[in-house]
Amino acid sequence: MSKKTHSMVMIAMFGAIISIISAIPTGINILGVPATLQTFAIALTAYTLGYKKGSMATLIYILLGVIGLPVFGGFKGGLGVLMSVTGGFIVGFVPLSILLGFTSDSKNKKKIAIVSFIGLALCYIIGVTWFALISKTSIITGILIMVLPYLSKDIISMFAAYVVAKRLKKSINLKWSKI
Repeated sequence: MSKKTHSMVMIAMFGAIISIISAIPTGINILGVPATLQTFAIALTAYTLGYKKGSMATLIYILLGVIGLPVFGGFKGGLGVLMSVTGGFIVGFVPLSILLGFTSDSKNKKKIAIVSFIGLALCYIIGVTWFALISKTSIITGILIMVLPYLSKDIISMFAAYVVAKRLKKSINLKWSKI
């Protein structure tokens, strides 16, 4: 298998992983919005594949959802989901995956934590702004409804994804070197 083919397979595989993990409900529903493991899936992908491949896998996930496959939270799909009050968070996954991916080879834990926080903050800024525009509410309302209830879950998700990705990368690289 060529390196290019390997990259294409990894991008497609992680696009599928994001799609599967993101659609599965956790059973937690906060103010009518299902809590999902999307942030974990995006972070796992970015930390494992890096910014180019990770953001490409994230875009594949979004495109699959936009064309109607039920890959968004609660097994939903279609452009309507992207245009809803939570659509900004889905869009925000792209810059999140890029920023997290920049840290995928870093050994500096402080840098990883700072960049991860900035990435999550950027995702929240896009999501809350989108929420406020669609719902015709204030940014403060958006933060209270769409950020505070999910912040600790998302921070834990990103940390867990980093830990899993470290081990996964070693396994992938070890297997790739044997091909």
